[in-house]
Amino acid sequence: MNYRIILDSCEVNLGQRNLFFRGYINYNGKLLYDADAEQEIANLLNDQTPNDLFNSINGAFRFIYLIENKLYFSIDHFGGYALFYQMEGGNLVLTDNPMLLQGKQNLLDRAVCAVLATGFTLGQDTVFANILECMPGTLYHFDLVTGKLECKKWFNYFSVNERSLDYTKLSVILHSLFPETAKGEYTLSLSGGIDSRVLLGCLLKKEKPFQTYSFGSDLNQDKHIAAKLASQFGFTHHHHNFTRESCTSYFNDEMLNRVYQYCTQGRSIPNETDLISSSLLDKDNNIIVKGFGGDWLTGRYITPALRKISEPQQMTRYLFDKYFHLTAISSGTFRNLLWKQFDELMTTKYYPNHPGLISAEEQWNQHHNERKYIINTLSCYNAKGFRFYLPFYDRRLMNFFAKLKFSEKTDQEVYFTYVRKCLFTEKLSPLRELPTLRNNFLTPFEPNVFDKSKAAIHTIIRYLDAGKIRKRFFLPALSEYADSLMLFNRELKTTPFLRNRIGKNYPDVTNVAEKLKLAGCHEAAKHLLWLSKQSTSQININGVAFCRFFLHPEFVKYLNEHVS
Repeated sequence: MNYRIILDSCEVNLGQRNLFFRGYINYNGKLLYDADAEQEIANLLNDQTPNDLFNSINGAFRFIYLIENKLYFSIDHFGGYALFYQMEGGNLVLTDNPMLLQGKQNLLDRAVCAVLATGFTLGQDTVFANILECMPGTLYHFDLVTGKLECKKWFNYFSVNERSLDYTKLSVILHSLFPETAKGEYTLSLSGGIDSRVLLGCLLKKEKPFQTYSFGSDLNQDKHIAAKLASQFGFTHHHHNFTRESCTSYFNDEMLNRVYQYCTQGRSIPNETDLISSSLLDKDNNIIVKGFGGDWLTGRYITPALRKISEPQQMTRYLFDKYFHLTAISSGTFRNLLWKQFDELMTTKYYPNHPGLISAEEQWNQHHNERKYIINTLSCYNAKGFRFYLPFYDRRLMNFFAKLKFSEKTDQEVYFTYVRKCLFTEKLSPLRELPTLRNNFLTPFEPNVFDKSKAAIHTIIRYLDAGKIRKRFFLPALSEYADSLMLFNRELKTTPFLRNRIGKNYPDVTNVAEKLKLAGCHEAAKHLLWLSKQSTSQININGVAFCRFFLHPEFVKYLNEHVS
């Protein structure tokens, strides 16, 4: 039996140590990257087995290790990195981008449909029938003698209704989130929300040099709030303005080709706005810090409505109705295909392996919805040689929040209370006083009767109007689409763009549909052809990004080269 490793489009040799490690670890108060992290991992493996190693590793990485005719491989506990494997004739191929494996690949209709509806595949599926994704926090080992592949989970996010928030313990964890670095400054992506502001507060308390950046059009309120924060505290802040000229220069065909080359398209779609920093920052001096995961970790998805769910089928329906509408649903057949695979996934992989429905929901969100953009954002940062750091996925912080009572986590109430009363105080009090984009930050969220009724009506309409027909006639606010419109169209106009049919805005949709049909993806092809005749306003903002990347001549080229 044999194996191959193909990363960044190149064959990888494990070297004298039989070890490959890329990413970062937060270890003994230091943030170590790539070669330095690999050296530390090699030292640990001198005294530990691969199984023991993952009890203490805290970071984001790909890990591959060969010892005694067994090849071990894993990705980090939250899936910041992606790794895929293909088994053929007892031989194993590992890769970071299934789109670029040599030879033609067979497409999987159900997985392509999932990408069309959600922006990500489900379970271990990729869009290729014979290529699977490594699940986060799972150690795989391949026996080179027998050709047998086995796996064992080393991390699960078990959300349990157990403890009240310990303010002192949380303060200690937050204080340790930004360890020493050998080279470069932390450079925070700063927005008008709470999570990046919390990370800003942690950096300010460290009293060590750091920088921030923000991006967007003039209609982007995040950018203006970030500028006010920078002015208040006097730290270095970079404005990445979305103007016609700037978008033409740094979001061009070269950038798009890089996305196709390095993003894990077999799994999810990229987030276009997060790619900008990889063109404008200095990779030698900037360690990009993102607030990814903060909303999920601190309870935004745990709502009063979700806590009332008592049966698995109810939870499955709740999640399906909430997340499977990236584009309009075209038919009952398309919807049923999606429902069947999602229901099977939740019933077999999540509900039986978790202590409760909320725990299963939180783990699924972390594995799928949360990762949708993270994977490809980090893939592009890696391709440009950037270091990055995601503090909210620190294992200590995740384990801390996993134990909190659901009553305290609901709508992030206790998190906001802690931030107001314990973190944003004294010199940091302006972080509490300056405006945010979260209306319920200053006071506990308790919707009035009007808001409750409005939310209920919206839920009913969303369920009944799977085709989003209503959106043909009621256009969203310009500010909602502004950044994407500027990036894609170089102008801030929702009309005629949103009024046009998708096929007019993205004429290659028919070519993509034809390629999918020839490859055996009949439901996906039918959905795309139906979608091409609908108004662009019938897809949400993430759906616009999906069209930009997947209904483009470059994608047709990749289909021709890599799909049988």
